Amino acid sequence: MRAIAFDRFCAEALCLNGPPMRAMGTFRQMRQVLREFAVLPDLKTTADLRPTAISAWIGQHPARSPVRTASLLRSLSSACKYAVSEG
Repeated sequence: MRAIAFDRFCAEALCLNGPPMRAMGTFRQMRQVLREFAVLPDLKTTADLRPTAISAWIGQHPARSPVRTASLLRSLSSACKYAVSEG
């Protein structure tokens, strides 16, 4: 699979997860997790979205509850499944 720029990935994922396709709460959650991942220094393309990036993201939010972290990761997982399906 070829990697694409993470900014492009975010734009496509948000386009597919916004109203009226999804509820506004789903859109906000997707936007939050993508925005937080986008500021990671080593994340330039979708190929950089590896366990080390997820670990760094979790490390940036130590006060976040495990339930909220899991919820945001499910949103990210949904976007990643789309990316894989598109190649």
